[in-house]
Amino acid sequence: MFNLKKLKIKKRLSIAGLLILGIMLGIGVKSISVPKVNQTIQQTSSLTNSQPTIKQSDVQKFLIAYYTKKDLGENQNRYQGFMTQAAFQAETAKEAKPENQAYKGYVVNQVFDDAKIYIDQADQQALVTVDYHNTQLVNKTDNPSQTASTSKSETLLLTYATEKGQALVNNIQRKTLSDASSNDQPQDLNQVRSAHDDQN
Repeated sequence: MFNLKKLKIKKRLSIAGLLILGIMLGIGVKSISVPKVNQTIQQTSSLTNSQPTIKQSDVQKFLIAYYTKKDLGENQNRYQGFMTQAAFQAETAKEAKPENQAYKGYVVNQVFDDAKIYIDQADQQALVTVDYHNTQLVNKTDNPSQTASTSKSETLLLTYATEKGQALVNNIQRKTLSDASSNDQPQDLNQVRSAHDDQN
């Protein structure tokens, strides 16, 4: 009888011990997994927030530095800080090509005038239409101040990348914009119907 009582007490103690151990394990697992969930949420939000925004003023500053130059390559030190290292090297390599070097000294005193800037934060791009003017000399010895300047316009697609915690220009593509209301397209609904009827 005494052994039976001891056995029941041991059973109850072991059940109570297992119950306490289970509760402690449950609390321990919960306290470990909750920070991991919070940590995952913080990492995800930091990834989405880690992409710096492209600022209109920064795009404008880059365009001023990129387009304003006395001669080919003279402005490299001014626009370098707005570009990734790879993009800057690609740009300087392009300027060093013989077909571009042939115009060195002939296209001078280029100045940025204005720009229309459209920013796409999601794709980290900016579409810009830039107005600028420069002086085109017939001979390198001509006086630029006595030659009329020529106004020009150009459209660029700037693709940005994050480098050193900043949104920097990573690629420059020249684009051609076309007018949707060109003469070869029907101007009104009647012309569309007429064209459709002619086909039938």
